[in-house]
Amino acid sequence: MYSSKGHIDAFGVAPEQYSAQRGRHAADIAIFNRETKQIVYTKMPQSQPPADGAQDRFSVVMQLASLMRGDPDKYKPGVTRQFSVADNDSSEIWLIETVGDENVQTRNGFTAARHFTRLPCRDGDKRKLDIWLAPALGWLPVRILQTEPNGMQIELLWAGKLQPPGVAQQAGTQDAYEESALASPAEPP
Repeated sequence: MYSSKGHIDAFGVAPEQYSAQRGRHAADIAIFNRETKQIVYTKMPQSQPPADGAQDRFSVVMQLASLMRGDPDKYKPGVTRQFSVADNDSSEIWLIETVGDENVQTRNGFTAARHFTRLPCRDGDKRKLDIWLAPALGWLPVRILQTEPNGMQIELLWAGKLQPPGVAQQAGTQDAYEESALASPAEPP
């Protein structure tokens, strides 16, 4: 199980705590202490200063979505943006490149989305992360595909209505996001 908690600050999404728990092991946690300007890791007896706008492995997706919502014209194909991203024991620089616009299948049909991919962080880095953000949904993620070094894939798909936030349904007054959720991981291919 993974979780990210935080708030919004001058740099955008500001994680306070990132937690990763695998199997029956205790959760490994990264704590973003903005007062002491340190990221503290429970897995390792070390800390490090966070970069301005530092993210964790989950919040980086929402930070990218908020940047797209602010100025989507900045993110044309080939544009690469740098993020400092913390895991549960260290942080590294991620380069996320805009691939281009594509039609993406969600659980409720197809929608236009802008595709982003995380470039390798170092030689031999086989972990991949692909993110599709939909303008019709205020640039929220409609598909996230993570490919682990061993080839296992985890896919999250948008499961809600394909309407922007606040748009009422034609036959009722329910908000379009009332039933929205990201789906559970898909089986590896």
